[in-house]
Parts: sequence; structure tokens; C-alpha cells
Amino acid sequence: MSKKKYTIVIIGNGKLALAWFDYLKQNSIVAELHFLIRSNSKNKIPKATNLHKKISTIQHPVDLFILAVSDRAILENARKVYNYFPKSMVWHCSGTHALVSLPQKQSLKMVVYPMYSFNGLHQTNWTQIPLFTEGLNTVFKKQLFYSLFNKKQTHYSTSFKDRQRVHLAAVIAQNFSNMLLIWAESQLPKSFKNKKIWHPLLQYWIFNLKKYNPIELQTGPAVRNDSWIISQHLKLIPQSQLNKLYKLRSEEHTSELQSRVDI
Repeated sequence: MSKKKYTIVIIGNGKLALAWFDYLKQNSIVAELHFLIRSNSKNKIPKATNLHKKISTIQHPVDLFILAVSDRAILENARKVYNYFPKSMVWHCSGTHALVSLPQKQSLKMVVYPMYSFNGLHQTNWTQIPLFTEGLNTVFKKQLFYSLFNKKQTHYSTSFKDRQRVHLAAVIAQNFSNMLLIWAESQLPKSFKNKKIWHPLLQYWIFNLKKYNPIELQTGPAVRNDSWIISQHLKLIPQSQLNKLYKLRSEEHTSELQSRVDI
């Protein structure tokens, strides 16, 4: 007995949409794959792709619409799908948007939030990305989900509130860390810029994170309560905001970690 094949429409033309496309185009159970975009920019969408600018040009039936758009565009696109394809399944991929706000029936909507930063620089290995699902609670939903993702795929069933917390943690861990690296690079002498001199430090930290919790890896003058080194660093960053940030985080590290970490 042959497996059912699905017609899928990806809405969006950003990095997340392209990552979905690269993954789904290799899946044997995908019969047809379409893009629905609203802008004139095609980004890096392959020329041979079924590309639409109006939902009315897409033929019925469609099994699944994936809303790979910004949070502010999710509801608008969900309504558009509901008006033209009221019997189609809809997935949105946001860490913060409530599933209940979508007009689709409960049996025809769910969340598949990939906790990952899609930058378009490398091919995405989806088997290494944790997926957080909400609404994976019917036979059809499970059949579709497990047809598109193999058994090695890590996924967690979560509530809306927990998903929001997961997304917040992801932003702090990835986006804030990157902002700190931008700040760190700005403090380097010109002769050392663009030399990636902190790569060994970061690689060792990432290596240790596989084994230990972050609280166990925290070191530095704040943990040692070394006020002299902290004062010398503060002199190097007289700008008010950076100075305040360094001082605030150092004080918090000292109070939170000094008694918990053996330096």
C-alpha cells in the first residue's frame, strides 16, 4: 500500500521559509510544494518553484499551509487561508503567537516551532533542531507530522506559556550572546579585530556546555568578587550604557554565583 502524498504551501519568502523548502523538497511524501509570497522580492527562491503572489491562484486541494512569516503577519495569513481553504491544515512556526487566535478549527491548526536561528548561511540539518509542538492531538495531525519528520527528530509537546518561555530563553541564549560578541569585538584593539581570537575560548565553553550547566561554568572577576579588576574594566568603557551594563551584571554575578561556584 503506497503512502499518502501531500500538497504543501509555504507562505513567506524569508530565511525560515527557505529552510522549510530545502527540507521538504527532499521528502518523498511531498507531492507538490508551492510558495505564496506577498512582496516582489523572490529572495533565493529557486526559479522552478511553484510561486504564487495571490492565494486565489493556488488550486485545491492543499493538505498543509506552513506560515513561515513574522508574528505580526501570522493572523492575517491564517485568515486568508481560512477564507480560501477552510478545510486545510495550518501550521505556524512562532515561539510567541497564540494558537487559539487562528480562525481554523482546532483539528486543523497546530504549532511547529523550531528552536533555531535560520541565517541562510548553511544547509540546515533539521534532525538536530528541537521542535516544540502545540495541538499535535489528532490522528491526521500525527500522521502528517510523523510523515514529514522521522523518528530521530527531537520534538516536545508544549503549552503556549511554556513555548513563550522557551522562545525567550532562545533569544537570550543566541541573540543576546551575539550582541555581547559585537560589544566584545568593539573593545578590541584595531590590530586584533577580525582575527577571531576568542574562538578557542568560545569553543571550549560550548564543549563544556554539553556536559555541565551554565551555572557551573561561570568564572571571571565578578564570581571571584575581584573589585579591582572590575574597576579597571569600567574605566575602559566610560560610555554610560555599557558601563552600567557591565556593573549591573557583575554585581548580579557576584551575589548569585559566588557561593555556588568553586573558582
